[in-house]
Amino acid sequence: MRRWQHLDADYIKDQWRWRRSVSGWEMTSALLSVVGWCCIVLPVVTFAYVQSRGGRHMVPEHLAIACLVLAGAFFEASLSLTLFSLFLSLRMYIF
Repeated sequence: MRRWQHLDADYIKDQWRWRRSVSGWEMTSALLSVVGWCCIVLPVVTFAYVQSRGGRHMVPEHLAIACLVLAGAFFEASLSLTLFSLFLSLRMYIF
């Protein structure tokens, strides 16, 4: 990359053209990531429950594992929804 190329108007247009062409794939991958997180929540929570021997052994540690997985799924879903709505808003005004 030559010096100051990232300030060139043609280079910036090409970058935006490329972003528009892959934006659908990016949103699809984000939604699949949310589906993956949601699919992994139940097995991990079940595993934590079984390993805690029905809630009688090392409960705080296993509860922390379950809470971390639930929080990860929640934040991944909220991030994807936020990015999806941002993408739709930008598409309405820019694209």
